[in-house]
Amino acid sequence: MSTTPIPETTPIQVTVTYTLSEKGQRAALLAGKDAARSQTINGAIPADLLDMCRINPDGSVTADYTKEIHFDQQGEITFSSFSSTRIYSPEQDQPASSAAALLAAIRDGIRAKGAEAKAKYEAELAEQARRNQAREEEYQTWLSATQQAMDADPQFVPTSHPPGYSGHSWYGSEVPLAVAIRRRVKANEQAAERDRRAAIRNSLILSADQIERFDAGVLPEAELRQTIADWAFAALSDFSLFEKITRGDVVAALDRDDEDAEVKAAVYRTLPAPSLTSEQWQKIKAMRTACPGAVIEPILHQGSLDDNDTPWDAVERVGAVAKMTVAGIEVRREYAL
Repeated sequence: MSTTPIPETTPIQVTVTYTLSEKGQRAALLAGKDAARSQTINGAIPADLLDMCRINPDGSVTADYTKEIHFDQQGEITFSSFSSTRIYSPEQDQPASSAAALLAAIRDGIRAKGAEAKAKYEAELAEQARRNQAREEEYQTWLSATQQAMDADPQFVPTSHPPGYSGHSWYGSEVPLAVAIRRRVKANEQAAERDRRAAIRNSLILSADQIERFDAGVLPEAELRQTIADWAFAALSDFSLFEKITRGDVVAALDRDDEDAEVKAAVYRTLPAPSLTSEQWQKIKAMRTACPGAVIEPILHQGSLDDNDTPWDAVERVGAVAKMTVAGIEVRREYAL
């Protein structure tokens, strides 16, 4: 019984345009060949390389590999050039020996680069999954520890936020623990406010009329602070209060023929006093002795005009600021030195 032999596949004629690298151009020169950067080669290729080519309307077959080839994250060829790393350059370091060898080499390079891009992307996904898992574990650990601390101490409120989360967004979320923390914060604030009001009311500082208005919630905050300050710094009543620097003081101190000085705005700043005279130091000590419950520190005030010509020390005045906290309210008053 005879069999009909299977005919060999007819070779396909193709024209391939490709690019030589600088190294390839040098190799071409040394081999006595055309060293132009753009090269064209004609020849036959097997059918399995036809996918590397284009069949034109007239039936001719061509392939153009003069441009870089870009890949997406999955290692597939894409026409988007959004990645500077997932690129295969078909430049050749040697002049092509045949069209078939050239296309086979380019095909292998494309496959290798695509596989590399895909492997890198899969590695990135795996790393991201690992980080997400680690973050979730840290988050659950934080939740558990925070819940235990809140169970152990009815006043406890965490000062940190869960790892990997924005504190503002998480604390405002509907996560059960976040809701519980918000409620506790509000309860603590309300308790603190009740304690503060009780301390103020029981301080024996306010008059009967002020207590009535305080209980009714109509005592002005400014009057409350003024009354507390009067009580706190009663021992300093013999010391003169500090007089603030005015714009008139600045203009008068300049003593210059400057028409603009009359319309320029004044600017002020406050600094720790760098030095004191003997008289100023003695006054500080006397104030500290008279009112030991207050923190009394020297302070330097400077006044100038809002321009580039007037120095900050156009007017300088040293004072002493006294601070004290009474019933949870910090009051301060400044005295002249």
